[in-house]
Amino acid sequence: HSNYQKVFDYFLKHRSEDSLLITRDFRNYNYAKAGVPVFDFGGENKPENKLTLEKLKNLETENQEIWLVIATNDHDYIESDARHYLRDHYQFIETNYTNESMEIWKWE
Repeated sequence: HSNYQKVFDYFLKHRSEDSLLITRDFRNYNYAKAGVPVFDFGGENKPENKLTLEKLKNLETENQEIWLVIATNDHDYIESDARHYLRDHYQFIETNYTNESMEIWKWE
């Protein structure tokens, strides 16, 4: 995705030191190089590894701040109850780099 690096840079600039990042497993290489803790979900090779509401709530008990960086095609790998929970409990971050195809969500 053309804005992915810019979204990554935004996240690095605005996150706290102990933030957890949730993102799809195929794009976490940028974050791993920066030493950012990452929870991977979904993927064409792991369709059973969807982000569920239970996983999301468990991550919240273990972290003080969570960022979720997704593209619209990632919604297939997020269970519907988890998507509704995100909308109700996470802050949607609008930037110059997010649009109809990239989303950033934050919980603290």
